[in-house]
Amino acid sequence: MNSSGIFRILNLVLVGVLAGTMLEEYFIVKIVFSSLATPQWGELHAKFGVFHLPVIIPIAALATVSLVILLISERKLKTLSLKFTWIAVPFFLAIIIITAVFMMPLNFIISEWQANGIPADAEYIKIKWLWLHGARTIFSIIGFIILTIALFYKKPALPNNKTNNIYSEKI
Repeated sequence: MNSSGIFRILNLVLVGVLAGTMLEEYFIVKIVFSSLATPQWGELHAKFGVFHLPVIIPIAALATVSLVILLISERKLKTLSLKFTWIAVPFFLAIIIITAVFMMPLNFIISEWQANGIPADAEYIKIKWLWLHGARTIFSIIGFIILTIALFYKKPALPNNKTNNIYSEKI
């Protein structure tokens, strides 16, 4: 197995762990915690992040780095595998944008609920957080599925010039 294959498997494992962690967090926070009143939800949400942030952020960073290394190492290959990998990239960019632009500010707001009291729009913040995390979870699962498909397509992509096209010869 070449280095590209190793990075592809490493990336798939990291993305799988990330997607699984996000899915698990979504179900716990959405299904188990959402039946709680908003103040209790916020309190548990703040404690939940203490355990997950040290796990999710390093895994997400490693998955991103391994994806970049994979794209660089396979940049000259014209395989379906690489095309599928590029198809997965926007899903991971969406995860990064949702996390950095929307989720982290909401997490900071929620973490202040205990010190500053529950704001009037706490229920709206809770629902917004759940929707954003749900979207992020779906994007991570779709990206994982696309990268899994990419693992099995090492064939060359469709030919793009006449020298490689077996159907271009005159009969």
